[in-house]
Amino acid sequence: MKNTVVVLSLIFFICILCNRVCFSQDYYQVDPTARCEPYIGLTDSASNLCGEYLDYNTSVYVTDSFNQAAQTFEVKKFLNVLALVGSTKCKSSKNTFRSLCSMNIQECVLVSPNISNPEIKVAVPKRLCYEPCEETIERCEIPPMLFTCSSKKNNVSMDFPVSNSFYNFTLSGGLWNESISCYNSTIENDSMQEVCRKPLLLHESTDHEADYDKGYLFVSETSNCVVPCPVPIVTPEEWKSLYLLTDVLSILSMVGSFYLFFTFIIINKKRTRYDKMHSFFVLSVFGMSVSGSIVAFAGGPKILCPTPDRIAVFEDSICSAQGFLFQFFSIGAIIWWSYSAFDLYMTVRTINRPLKLMKFVIPIAFVIQTVFSVIPLATKRYRMIRGNMDCWLHGTKYQNGLFWIPLGICLTVGSVFICLVIYEIYKIVHANSKSGSIRLQLKPMLNIILIYVSFIYIFIFNFYMNGKEDVFYGQLDSFLDCLNNAADETQCVLKGPSIGSLGFFIFCIRIYGVYIFFLHGINQRAANIWRESIFFNNRFVATFRDSWSRSYRNDSHISNGGKDQTSSTRGETRSSYLDSDDSGNDEDRAPKSIQLSDRNQNP
Repeated sequence: MKNTVVVLSLIFFICILCNRVCFSQDYYQVDPTARCEPYIGLTDSASNLCGEYLDYNTSVYVTDSFNQAAQTFEVKKFLNVLALVGSTKCKSSKNTFRSLCSMNIQECVLVSPNISNPEIKVAVPKRLCYEPCEETIERCEIPPMLFTCSSKKNNVSMDFPVSNSFYNFTLSGGLWNESISCYNSTIENDSMQEVCRKPLLLHESTDHEADYDKGYLFVSETSNCVVPCPVPIVTPEEWKSLYLLTDVLSILSMVGSFYLFFTFIIINKKRTRYDKMHSFFVLSVFGMSVSGSIVAFAGGPKILCPTPDRIAVFEDSICSAQGFLFQFFSIGAIIWWSYSAFDLYMTVRTINRPLKLMKFVIPIAFVIQTVFSVIPLATKRYRMIRGNMDCWLHGTKYQNGLFWIPLGICLTVGSVFICLVIYEIYKIVHANSKSGSIRLQLKPMLNIILIYVSFIYIFIFNFYMNGKEDVFYGQLDSFLDCLNNAADETQCVLKGPSIGSLGFFIFCIRIYGVYIFFLHGINQRAANIWRESIFFNNRFVATFRDSWSRSYRNDSHISNGGKDQTSSTRGETRSSYLDSDDSGNDEDRAPKSIQLSDRNQNP
């Protein structure tokens, strides 16, 4: 009796143990909407992301809640992230893509769990095995916080089983623990060329640092995918508009500034002190405009982006030439603008006491321009600036030390003198004396203020962009979402400055020549200078003018018939006007602002 009790107790314990072990086994529920379908990529090339990596194209596991469109979308998201930040080791292995595809697009297996009715088929997925999943995670250096192969579905069964997946087929009349082997995606010969997701481009490299100096920008230290040129912060069509804007403004400014320099310095026989001082600013603007125009005439965007995967660097001669010209003459424009503000203040404050500082300012300005331009030339710091349309200083330290800080100092000095000029004008108006001098200085003051506003904008825009760099270029979510959903991937852009702000930045850099042309180039004094120049005072022009005058008189005589005397008188009057030589002093015809600032003054 005693032995019987012991045996029964042992049997009961074994049953409990078996039940505990059996029912503690992880298992998957069967989705009643599950079915097997041919891979959609076989008929739709746009969805064929995994065709070359799947061994089961004819049978893919699908449910109502996770159809092939949703599966393809998930694969595309992973591929985008992998292409942007994945390492070369990760992206040059076929096993990476085989695992990635089989995670989301699973092989479908049809089973007959009901022995009594074998015609009943149930679709279940063949899940990726745990080992290839772990190998992929390790190969691609994915941190556990982003993805882990040990995760469980509904806290019950592992997403990636070690060997088999157990399914509960009791509702279909089968065994509850029937198992399906997992899918091993690993193959031996898995080497392949690294894949880069558009708009990124592949550049095979063994030395990223050396290739960076050649103009290539890699997305990471472990990837050979590079950022295209130009940077996709705006669409290709918008880039074309920005390039067109900088070309047009550069050429217009070049023509306008050349006209002013040629008019008031080359052919002007009566140059004033203001003409000479202002000519240095005009010449600086001309040089800045030439730096932009040479790109337009030399080939446009191809000069800045020699190949789609790299930017122009110092070794590209046109790029380095443009960078040097822009740096040299922009520093000159800043210096002479500041001196013009100072000169305007002194002119308003002390009308009849001329300043004789030009002989000091000219060599000082030239030395500063040369030093600030030669330093980056000697250190090979000129290259195309990403997100811009010019070759210029490369490196924040060089930009700040050789341009932005000097610009900030000059803007501060200029601001002080502009405020002082306004104060002096207020005093003059308030005292109601010399009120005419206010009108005399309107153009010089308007010139200084317009340039001042442009300088202020590019100064603020630069440091605003530097402060927002992490925000603009560090967020990839919206960019990846666009790549996942856009029919045309070229329309996807990284979050950055608006095209309006970029366009106004270009406007402020290239508009100076247009400003000064309209302020100083269209007036009676300029017309008089040209009329008295050799271009209109020579034998050929005089002969043509006399011939035209005689022809005019003859035509008038014939058309008026008996009114010969009147016609003759009118013809003589017209001829007298055309042939007259203005013997007045050139400075009398100059704008009164020039008279005031140059009265009894010598350069």
